[in-house]
Amino acid sequence: MGGSATSACLVIIIGLAFWLGYTRLRVGYLLSPLSVMILLLVAIFGVRPLRMMQTATFDFYGYDISSGVQFATTVGLVATVGVVMGALVCLPLVGRLVRDNTGVERAETGLGSAVGESFVAAIAILAVWFALSLQFAGGIAAFVAMFGGRTSQISSSAAGVPVVVPALPVVAALVVAAVRFTVEGAARYMPRQNLMYWVVIALTIIPPTALGNRRFLIPALIVGVAGAARILWFRRVRVRYLVAVVLVFVILASIPFVRSAGSRVRGSDDFLGSLYEYVGESGLTGVFDAFFLSYDTEMFNYVSFFGPRLGDAIPYGHGQATLGELFLVMLPSGIAPGEKWSDMLLTEAFGAGCGALYCPVPSVFGTLLVDGGLVFVFLGSFLLGLLAAPVPYQLAVAPPAARVLLLLAVVAFAATVVRGNPVSQLWIALQCTLLAILVFVLLIRRASRRSSRRIIAEPRRA
Repeated sequence: MGGSATSACLVIIIGLAFWLGYTRLRVGYLLSPLSVMILLLVAIFGVRPLRMMQTATFDFYGYDISSGVQFATTVGLVATVGVVMGALVCLPLVGRLVRDNTGVERAETGLGSAVGESFVAAIAILAVWFALSLQFAGGIAAFVAMFGGRTSQISSSAAGVPVVVPALPVVAALVVAAVRFTVEGAARYMPRQNLMYWVVIALTIIPPTALGNRRFLIPALIVGVAGAARILWFRRVRVRYLVAVVLVFVILASIPFVRSAGSRVRGSDDFLGSLYEYVGESGLTGVFDAFFLSYDTEMFNYVSFFGPRLGDAIPYGHGQATLGELFLVMLPSGIAPGEKWSDMLLTEAFGAGCGALYCPVPSVFGTLLVDGGLVFVFLGSFLLGLLAAPVPYQLAVAPPAARVLLLLAVVAFAATVVRGNPVSQLWIALQCTLLAILVFVLLIRRASRRSSRRIIAEPRRA
């Protein structure tokens, strides 16, 4: 295990050194996709394998994956180096772009008049989510039961629900965040607008938190903070905010262990009571250990199990795990021409596809490995670093309303797309982004027409 530990330590050292140099603890860069990607690499391929070695935890649904740990840590190291190299190639070009745009006057869009309407639109989207959730759940009683925790009956009833329905709160968060980020390029929100903004963001966070859907909770939370961070974009995060970051991490790390009905037998039926009891019983050390050794960083175990078998017992995907799977996931299951590559791998290992028995998923780096080995991992990671590095810079210099929502969507969904099952998460992100763009364009047009009418109505000065 000596080589495995060395590779894992190198992932941590290279990843954190680059992360500190890139972000310099500035707010906008801490929220950036590149920052998120590096931290996930450190967690999955650095901290997890070290803790696995310390605790001798090498189980993968009954299989011993200790023989594949060395291979998996090598994959993590190759991915980390690839991401860092891609970012380092891009950053000098981006720095020049920022210097060239310093002091450039930005055109007004008149979107400031649509701030209130953005709140109304977000609440309307949440109302649609509520109505559709009631319909698919089968009534108010079943809907309330969903908030009490997941059960096999609830999970089966949700199987036929279009994935965009539980994602609607993220669409609402994207809309209000994009409007705020755009408007605050010229003027800060007034106190009542700021209050209303955070009320709406809280409303978008409550449903996925109560239901345990972190794939919707995390994007809504990240984009909510990013939308309000334009005036702080280049400032370093204050120490007191780091306490809030630790608190949020503890909550996010605990959700998988309190979201199901079976885990809420400690005496509390509600989410907050179960959360309090879980953290109290486990302590911070237990919460952190459970997170780093649980299925939330199990992508490492996935790579340890499948990686050594690729090209031998299991063929490479050669595009089927990425582009092929994206094509299939966009089609209704009834008309899909074939089985997804990820299900084929699980069938090979466990005799059934995702959800029939188990459903472990790889990170984006594990998906690249399945498609073409270490060469694909490096090339794909290099491209991801190249594309992710300029996002915070592009948000800082982009004209109001130009690409703002699209870039904020990239910021919002980076964690879920990179972390696990990237193709499915990318499809969810695309659906949410298209819906948010539609609402955003309607708001811009209404604001522009209102501004035009106001200009025409003003009397000419002599």
